[in-house]
Amino acid sequence: QYGIMPGVRSTSTTNSCVHLGDSQTYGNNAVVGYPSVMALNFTCKEENQGITGQTMQQLAAGIATETQPLYQPNAEYNFVDLWLGTDDCVAGRTAAQIMSDHQRAIAQIHAYGAKVFIGTMLSRTGQDACKDLLNTAMRSGWQAIGADMLIDGGGSVDFGADGAYSGAAFADAIHPAIAAIY
Repeated sequence: QYGIMPGVRSTSTTNSCVHLGDSQTYGNNAVVGYPSVMALNFTCKEENQGITGQTMQQLAAGIATETQPLYQPNAEYNFVDLWLGTDDCVAGRTAAQIMSDHQRAIAQIHAYGAKVFIGTMLSRTGQDACKDLLNTAMRSGWQAIGADMLIDGGGSVDFGADGAYSGAAFADAIHPAIAAIY
């Protein structure tokens, strides 16, 4: 699925930053995925593993096999960020189900030693009610599900307010516009 041979472990000392998500991570409709515009304060090998349409439920089912080979056991830092939920909302899953999937994925990632950041959901056409419930659950429960950090992009008025998807910060009512990110 990701083009990585399961079971092959790296001996590199280069820090690893793995970005897991959906089309907002991968980039879609001429929109660049968010990993390409992230500014990190350290050097790392970035792996954009976003898959258009991917749900947290799908990711949690196979995360260890897909991401463990990217873990750098000799590196100072190994980070995995999970920015999913929007396609789960479209599929009719509840905030509690999405949080449970996050918890399952986080436990698998922690088992091989990486730190995990989770990101709140942005506004999306027809999904703001689900976004509001999921973001509330994430903000109050990120530590309880084992995340090491919460990245609250959905807390921005431009990206997370109800109806923000119809504003200038969005390219197509789903994906943030690159000009709005800078």
